[in-house]
Amino acid sequence: MKVAVPRVFHLTIARKLFLRFLSYGILTILITLIALSGLQRLNQINNRITEWDVHYNKDRIPRGSLHRLIRNLRQCFLEGVFDVA
Repeated sequence: MKVAVPRVFHLTIARKLFLRFLSYGILTILITLIALSGLQRLNQINNRITEWDVHYNKDRIPRGSLHRLIRNLRQCFLEGVFDVA
């Protein structure tokens, strides 16, 4: 009686290693894309906060205070004080 063995088990060691390498490569690319999309979203939120702050407070706050305010807003955002969902 001959047992039917799937063709995958008949691959050489080199081909099995190459398939493993390809799977790790695809996984790495997928994780990279997810991380970049998260960074892009964070950059959009940061730009939106900065633009709002500059337009809203442009004429009302002296220049040095404006930069300090923007820096404090960014720091609060990065520390997670603002819950942006």
